[in-house]
Amino acid sequence: MRCPRCHTECPEESVFCVACGHALAHSAAGNAAVPLRQARPSSRRWLRLALAVLGCAALVLLAAGALWLVKLRAPRPSVRLALLQTQDNRVSLLLATAGQTETVQAFGGADDIHYLTLAGQERATPFLAGGRGLLFVATEGLTTSLYRLDTGAETPTVVITHSGDIRGTFSSDGQLLLLHTREQDGQSRAVLLDGQGKKAPQTVGVGDTVEFALSPRKDTLWIRTTRSGRSRLDLVDAKGNTLTVLADDAPQAWAAYSPDGKRLLLWTPGITQSLGSLSLVDTGHPQQRQALLAVNARCGGFVDGGRSVWLDRVDPQGQSLLLLELSSQRAVEVANGVTRLQVHSGQGRNVFFEVESGGYIDLYAVQADGRRLRFCARGVLPGSVAITPDADSTAFLLADGNAWTLMLYDQQAAPLSNRAGSTAPDFSADGDWIAFEETSSGTSTLWTSRRDGSKRRMVAPGGDAAVWSR
Repeated sequence: MRCPRCHTECPEESVFCVACGHALAHSAAGNAAVPLRQARPSSRRWLRLALAVLGCAALVLLAAGALWLVKLRAPRPSVRLALLQTQDNRVSLLLATAGQTETVQAFGGADDIHYLTLAGQERATPFLAGGRGLLFVATEGLTTSLYRLDTGAETPTVVITHSGDIRGTFSSDGQLLLLHTREQDGQSRAVLLDGQGKKAPQTVGVGDTVEFALSPRKDTLWIRTTRSGRSRLDLVDAKGNTLTVLADDAPQAWAAYSPDGKRLLLWTPGITQSLGSLSLVDTGHPQQRQALLAVNARCGGFVDGGRSVWLDRVDPQGQSLLLLELSSQRAVEVANGVTRLQVHSGQGRNVFFEVESGGYIDLYAVQADGRRLRFCARGVLPGSVAITPDADSTAFLLADGNAWTLMLYDQQAAPLSNRAGSTAPDFSADGDWIAFEETSSGTSTLWTSRRDGSKRRMVAPGGDAAVWSR
């Protein structure tokens, strides 16, 4: 190749002239740039990707189906029923299984047996969560003892013994107890105790009267102590330390825990005004309070999973049911100006309530947002109303001449028994089973059945205080 500038012969493979350094121009054929071939998406590649996605989805569906079959074939935990049976003036604690007539004696031979309440539900029950065992109080002579019977154990162990009565509440796992005892000097005492009774009881309140409630999270409790007519409402942690004073010298003040135990609904009476104050307290930061309403209320609580609250509102015209949605602050008043109001609420969307009208007790149902007010029945026995845990249905005793008829209200009222006793029935945790008493010729017998009346079984003669495991 010849350099076009100095005409020096250069090797064919040279890029620059060896004499003058000029860039040599190669032939068009040799210097032509070879265009790059652009990659095109392959249809087979997309097909393989689609097949891979479909395969993964199929594997997920197969795994879900297998888990569903395992869960379906796995034995369901039995629904247990606890009841008290009295024979020859001796009380025994019996256990039964839903749909069966056999009973097993868990504890017997006491003058009296009663249960503590479950934190967050205020429901008397001997059952610990997860089938861990039983917790109950038995009195023999002048001595009262709190017993714990763990699953698989043959005999119960004594948690604490006292010369007077023992009442109180416990966490669902039974690891924390909040007990009320009355001393010989007449003073009431509130004590915290571990569920095994291995630690010494810790006193958290002493007074002429003591009231309290334990958080479902078992991290806090509220306690009201009254001394010489002066009342104080405190929020206390699980170690007995006072976190904040909720109300001082206000005996009408009250508080209620949310289902998760993170919030406290607090009402305090007005000091310089006629209306009281309703607020939300964050139990993790008790100094922070969210004001809700200026209202006078006798009591209240959470409903619909903690999304709404109900209030027994009081004014010069009487009582009324007030429903408040917390997110929107929307309030709806129901049953205004009644002379008697009793509210029954669970964690579902329905609220059942009793009102007195014309000498009778009427039962109504309404949704937590104030919609769908429904009349259930007239002539209900006060204190006999029981609702399913999801607040979907209710059972109650209805006056029928000189007897009582057990009624179930789902979409409408239907009779379950026309020889019902005078105590409230009890629903199982899934709402499928119901336990109730029947009285014939002065003899009381405990029965169980499905909520539709099928699989009716007699459990025990002389049985009462029936409670399902949850």
